[in-house]
Amino acid sequence: KTDNYVLEAMVTFDKVGVLVHELMVSELWSKKVFSNVRDQVVKRRNGSLRCYFVLYHQAILINLLEVILYHDYVAESAGDAILDLVDFCARQVVYLNSLPRNDDSKVETMEMMRKRIRDTNAKTELQHQADDIAFRVAVSSVSVLRYITEHVTKLPLSVMNRILDTHDIAVATIPLIENPPWTRRRVVERQDEDDKKRKKRTK
Repeated sequence: KTDNYVLEAMVTFDKVGVLVHELMVSELWSKKVFSNVRDQVVKRRNGSLRCYFVLYHQAILINLLEVILYHDYVAESAGDAILDLVDFCARQVVYLNSLPRNDDSKVETMEMMRKRIRDTNAKTELQHQADDIAFRVAVSSVSVLRYITEHVTKLPLSVMNRILDTHDIAVATIPLIENPPWTRRRVVERQDEDDKKRKKRTK
C-alpha cells in the first residue's frame, strides 16, 4: 500500500526503452557470442560462473519488464521500443513452439539418469544452464506479450499491426494452449491387474 518508486522512476526518466535495448543486446550475445566463447570460458577459473551471470542478465531484464508492464502507462512510455519488444516476444513464441514435446517412448530410467550425471562436465553443465535460462526467458515473454495485447488499444496502431499481421501471434499461440511446454509431465510404469506393465503419463 505504498508508492512504487522504482516503477515511477523508470517511467519519469524514460528508462523503459533502455531496458528493452539491454534485452536486445543480451539476446544477441546469447545467440551469437556465447557459442563462440563457451569452450574458452569453461577453462578459466570461475569462468562458467561469470558467463552464467551474463546469460542470467537476460532473464532479469525480461522478468523486470514482466512486472512493470502490468501497468498500461508503462507500455505507453516505452515509445517505439515496444515494437522491438513485440518482435522479441514473437521470437520466443517461435522458440517455445519448436521445443520437442513429451514422448512416451523416451522414458529415462534411473540408470540412464545416473549415467547422464556421471558424464556431465563443465561445458555440458554450462550449456544446460543456458538452455534453462532461455526457456525461462521464453515463458516470461509470453506473459509480457499478454500484457502488451491487453494494452494494445492505448498503444500505436503499428503495435497491433505487428502482433496480428506481421507475426500472427493469435495463431502462433495455439500450440502453446493445446500443449503447453512449461507443463512438466513424467511417464511411469504401472502394474495392471493382469500383471501387464503399462505406461501412464502423470503431471
